[in-house]
Amino acid sequence: MDPWLQHLRHDLLKRALWPARDLQETLATGDATPGEVRALRNGLLDLRDEAGRPITASTLLRSARSDAPASISADRLDDLQTLVDEAERLVRALDPAAALARDSQQLSIALRAVLALGPAFDALSPSDVATPAPQRRKT
Repeated sequence: MDPWLQHLRHDLLKRALWPARDLQETLATGDATPGEVRALRNGLLDLRDEAGRPITASTLLRSARSDAPASISADRLDDLQTLVDEAERLVRALDPAAALARDSQQLSIALRAVLALGPAFDALSPSDVATPAPQRRKT
């Protein structure tokens, strides 16, 4: 994997997806606790930049884009940015002090938005170019 993608995965994606996946598991059997809602929010709203200053996921991605390798599709980066912006908006609207029922539509929509970041990030990889099938050796 490209070093730029590895850095982005570490600094942004893991922070967002880990609490989202944990929350998804919790909601399969019960309601979300305030701590889980806070963790979901913090995964997008309470990141750190290179100097350790607080930064949101949207701002982090915007600043990282200037260093993106040419092999990364600008359109796919735009798609990821749009999804990050939307996920951030949705989690910001969640009350971090409230436990939310697993059937909460607001929580469900926010969780789906965060989980959608994984496939959007995967689409950034230039390795999705079809690899030619191996040729049969002539005998």
